[in-house]
Amino acid sequence: GDGLLHLLVRAAQARPPVSDFPYVALETKGWRMAMGLRPLDVDHWLEVDERRDVELEQKRQLLDTAYDVVVATTPKGDEGSRELLAEVTSFLEAHQPHIAVDVRGDDHPLVAAARLVQEDLCVLVHSDVWRLQAACVCFPSRWNLASKLSTTSMQSYKGWIGVADRLRASLGGASTN
Repeated sequence: GDGLLHLLVRAAQARPPVSDFPYVALETKGWRMAMGLRPLDVDHWLEVDERRDVELEQKRQLLDTAYDVVVATTPKGDEGSRELLAEVTSFLEAHQPHIAVDVRGDDHPLVAAARLVQEDLCVLVHSDVWRLQAACVCFPSRWNLASKLSTTSMQSYKGWIGVADRLRASLGGASTN
């Protein structure tokens, strides 16, 4: 009743207004369904902020208690995972030298990289098309990692009527499937 409404109003009032967040205009053509692809700024591809310690602790707990839920790999993703670990450690050493880059030797390279950064990490490998072959996804948004392994990006949207076709059109030459 009124108690729940009061609680929701108080929670909404406690959040910072949207205007406190910087607006980054990515496209002037107006709204359209798209994957949000843009050139990578290699000096800022990984972000470190004040939530780092908390988020890495949450990730550690998930890796310790639900590894099979948050990590999925295939042998086809191993080479890309090693390359990703090298890129992550190189970036942190160059751009965040105050952060210790401690890599556990018993971890899969993708998991070792994921323990160092706040971001979820995925490795796509191109064979006939780009396919997800390794991932550490601790903070998913409405999807299940195990169901996505070895699928293409468009197969990930199976069941979402019309979404895959509209996204495929928006990608142009960026994806073969």
